[in-house]
Amino acid sequence: MRGCEKSFVSDAGLLLHLESGACVSRMTRAKIDRIMAKYDRDHKPLAPHILNQHLRSAAHADKIYRGPRTLYGCGAELCMLSAFRQHVESEL
Repeated sequence: MRGCEKSFVSDAGLLLHLESGACVSRMTRAKIDRIMAKYDRDHKPLAPHILNQHLRSAAHADKIYRGPRTLYGCGAELCMLSAFRQHVESEL
């Protein structure tokens, strides 16, 4: 993206960065949604098999990993250990 020199190991990582609104390129989730609506004529992100895969994914799992709410904890609730660990490491 214009002005951003970050690199990512996956498309998902890049999209998370852009959707967060923190990229110096000033790309946002709203802009990405507009681009997808304009150019994604096949609606591949919402194809039935992809949607079913998503619904079975951890995105809809119970959030069993919880950060503390005391002693400066944020009380984050996440459904995957890897996501919880990534969250903890990002706060260090």
